[in-house]
Amino acid sequence: MKNKKKKNHVLLAATRWALPDGARDSKSFLLSTGGDTTKPVAAPSVLQESQRTKIYEELKKQLRDECTSQGQSQYPSMAFERWWLSVRDHTGGPDPLIPTPQKAEDPTLVTDLERAGFSRTAACGVARRLASKSAASAASLAASKESKQGSKEIVELQRSSDGDEVQLFCKSAGARVRFSAFAYKKLKKLYEFHQRRNGCSRLEEAAVVLGLRYQALGGTGFQLALPAAAWNVLQTDFAVQAECFASPFNCWFPNYCSAFPDCARPSAWHSRESRPVFPFEASCHFV
Repeated sequence: MKNKKKKNHVLLAATRWALPDGARDSKSFLLSTGGDTTKPVAAPSVLQESQRTKIYEELKKQLRDECTSQGQSQYPSMAFERWWLSVRDHTGGPDPLIPTPQKAEDPTLVTDLERAGFSRTAACGVARRLASKSAASAASLAASKESKQGSKEIVELQRSSDGDEVQLFCKSAGARVRFSAFAYKKLKKLYEFHQRRNGCSRLEEAAVVLGLRYQALGGTGFQLALPAAAWNVLQTDFAVQAECFASPFNCWFPNYCSAFPDCARPSAWHSRESRPVFPFEASCHFV
């Protein structure tokens, strides 16, 4: 992802990918590998996702503000992203992005803050307040979702004059996402490949939600990928046709495990509920 000065102006890019001969859509792939145990996940509306990303940014800001005193920053590098990954695996809440931490004093965040110069008491206080805000926000989002079902959203598409960029925006939700032309083409191909058997929401709406989610996630290294030469070896010599950890933006194969099955499911499956038996590529997280 390429970041501009303003968060609203992030340009979402994508890595190269391949559609091997004989590649199967996610439903066929899961059926053939014994992993078709995933449960349907309702996709969020553009408005819901717009609200979600705003809350996510508020949580980031709260942590940064708490780490700044008298003009001197004590913010540990990638502290929010490390906290999010830590609590997300032990969250009891319903939201896919905003965690409901089971431990108010997350040990990962507390340790990061102590290394940055906080006393343990102060570090635990920062962690508790962030966890409390996150849990309350997740509950608020869940209540808002129930009260705003069925609203119609219109997503408009604009292409730049040079054809290098695609912009999608939804006025009613106050949402706007920018993709490189290559990234949007990749999303479109993935969407069409996996949805040829069963339709769902329009591509533009799905792309806006997906873009908002990954735009909010940000984080250095989240969208890194292996070079093409490595993928070719895995595919040719080891018959690998799927990935354990990927997103629509950095996947090489059309089948992969997504961190967000609610918005990436049209082109993914989720490893926590499915246990397919097949050769997979597994890259570690870059955080």
